[in-house]
Amino acid sequence: MIPYIYIDTGLLVHTVKEEGAHRLVDNTATIAVATDSLTAKRVDSIAKYYDQEIAFHRAQPAKTKNDRRYRDSIVTSLVNAKEAKLQATEAKTNTKAQTALETNKENSTAFLFITIFLELLILIGVGFNAFYTVGTFNETGKLLQTPKFRQLDLNLRLLKLYYQNGKKIVGDPVLSYNKFRSLVEAQKINCSQKEIKSFITLCQELDITKSQRSRQYEYMMNYQQAKELLENQDIV
Repeated sequence: MIPYIYIDTGLLVHTVKEEGAHRLVDNTATIAVATDSLTAKRVDSIAKYYDQEIAFHRAQPAKTKNDRRYRDSIVTSLVNAKEAKLQATEAKTNTKAQTALETNKENSTAFLFITIFLELLILIGVGFNAFYTVGTFNETGKLLQTPKFRQLDLNLRLLKLYYQNGKKIVGDPVLSYNKFRSLVEAQKINCSQKEIKSFITLCQELDITKSQRSRQYEYMMNYQQAKELLENQDIV
C-alpha cells in the first residue's frame, strides 16, 4: 500500500488564489501531491470496506471444525479480493498528473486551471468514500450470487448431508437416492431432484463414491478429503 500523504486542499486553494498570477511556484509538483492525496483516500476507503467484511465473517459462530474451515474459506476469499483491489487501484492512480504548465509563468489562464483543478479534487475526495463503499458492496453482492459460487455452496451442503456430518467412513455403503432425497427435504435445502442427481453423479465422476463387486456404491474417501476435492473442483 502506498504511504498516506495528507494535504489540506482547502488551504492550498486559498494560498494559490491569494498569490494569484503574481507567483505560480511549481504547479506540476502541486498537482502531483494533490493526486497522491486522492490516491491515499481511495486506498483507505477500499481497505476500510474489506476490513469490515472480513471482521464480520470472522465473528460468525462455528461449532465444528468443518464449519470453521468453511468460514475461513470465505475470509480468505475476501482477503484476496482486498489485495487485488488495492493493487488495481494503486496501479491505476500511481501515475502522477502530467501537465504542460510552464514553471513560474505568470499566466492568468494557467492560474484559473490550477484553481479549478484543486477545487475538483476537494469535491472528489469528499464524495469518493461513500461512492466507493456503495459500489464495492454491490460488486461483492453480485459475486456471491454468481452461479459458480451458488453451485459450490450447494454441493458442500449436500456433501455434508451425504456423509451424515462426517460420520461416514471409507468403505461404508452410500445412502440410497430415496433416503438421501428425504434427508435433503427434511433439512429444507433448496434444490431440485435434478440437482440431487447431478451431485450424486459428480461424486461418482470424482471417485468420491464407487461401485464395488456387489454393485453397491461405497465411500472411497473420508468427508474432509471429499470436501477439499469439491472445493478445488472448477464448476462450469
